[in-house]
Amino acid sequence: MSDAHPIPEAQLKPRKKPSAGPSPKFEMRMSPDVRAVLTMNATAANLSEAAFVRSLILGANVTTSVDADIERERNAQLARIGNNLNQIARHADNYRNNADAAALAAEVLTARLALERLCDPLPPETEAG
Repeated sequence: MSDAHPIPEAQLKPRKKPSAGPSPKFEMRMSPDVRAVLTMNATAANLSEAAFVRSLILGANVTTSVDADIERERNAQLARIGNNLNQIARHADNYRNNADAAALAAEVLTARLALERLCDPLPPETEAG
């Protein structure tokens, strides 16, 4: 028995699943000056130019290696300050009946609050209703 209406060959082939690989190529024109800035910024961020542009388009926080070094040093300093505050607080707790220790405990609390503001400088956003 033969088919009266054969199925077109295109419909017999299995459909390809969309790949997670690279998307179609995208090109753009820019002046040499703008290209130099792109190259410089991508290099500073330790990214290829394409990865740098993708990061900017997706709204990622792109940091340079210098920014990362500064952030790492800031975090180390904050950790050292926190450790010192903990040692002072432990000392004040051990001598809590001493008036100087009570004043010291109040200063430690003030310093801790200041550190918390440094670590989280932006207040939570409130919805305008």
